Parts: sequence; C-alpha cells; structure tokens
Amino acid sequence: MSIYTKNGDSGKTSLLSKRVRKSDYRIELNGQIDELMVMLAFLIEDLKENDEFVNSLKLVYKNLFKITSMIADVNKQMNLELDTQEVNKLETEIDEMSLSLPKLKHFIYYTGSYKSMKCQEIRAKVRSVERTAVRLFDVEGIDNNILTYINRLSDYFYTLGRYVNLLEGYEEEIIKL
Repeated sequence: MSIYTKNGDSGKTSLLSKRVRKSDYRIELNGQIDELMVMLAFLIEDLKENDEFVNSLKLVYKNLFKITSMIADVNKQMNLELDTQEVNKLETEIDEMSLSLPKLKHFIYYTGSYKSMKCQEIRAKVRSVERTAVRLFDVEGIDNNILTYINRLSDYFYTLGRYVNLLEGYEEEIIKL
C-alpha cells in the first residue's frame, strides 16, 4: 500500500464522513493538535526515566488523539466523549505538583532545565490549539469538554515546567518590570 493517495492534490481532504477544504477549521485544529502531539512525544522521551510523568503524559497524548477523532467525526458516528474525569485528573496533578512549588506572586522567566523549557513550549502550543478550538466552537460548535480540557492542559504544562525545574534544582527567576 502506498503512503500517497493523490486525493488531496486539489486542496481537499477527508474527515470521517465528508470531504472538506484543507483550510477547514476542523482540519486546522487537528493539524495544530498533531503538532502538539509531536512536541509531546519528544517530552515523553526526555522524561522517560520518570514513570509517573510518562504515564500522565501518555494519557494526555491518548486524550489528544481522542479529541482529533471527535473533531473529525462531524456526524458523531463514533459516539466518542471526553469525560470530565480527564479534566479532574489534570486538576489533581496540578494541585499535587503545586504543593511543592513556591506561591506565585510575580511573573517568571520560562528558563531553567531543557525539560522545563520544553514544557513551557508545549504550554504555548496548547494555547494556540485553544484559540483554534474556540474559533471552531464559535463557528460550528464542538463539545465544550474539549475546550475545558485544552484550557486546563495549558495550566498543567505550566505547572509541570515549574515542577521539573524544582526537581532538577533550578530556581525560578522573577521578571522585574
């Protein structure tokens, strides 16, 4: 079987049940999530010595994959849902990491270890994904749990970046204006 089909040569591609322009909001959102998943795969490799991080990040990866399927399933044929429990899991992990972190009273530089900066890079990409998801939500409507999950995901990576710095002995540097 060939990797190329030539079906997209005219600027169209397929969702689960219909052909659309490659500029369609659903295609844009899934492309953004695909980029995010690649970045996440690099972080998983960078943190592979820590099973707890890897298990959490692989669950995030799986949820992002599920979201791309939900976005592609315009007619909701697959009956996929993103359970609110997934948001709760993120919140629990954020809360647990935050217990060890200094209280934030100022903005900080996103510096420190490579792994921490990778978390902040992913956080910024999640924000980009979120903006695209909101545009799709405004135009066509998508499951609100997707928006909630993506919003919480940026908080998760922000906190994870700070936590990784703490574990690796990097002190946060405050931005003084």
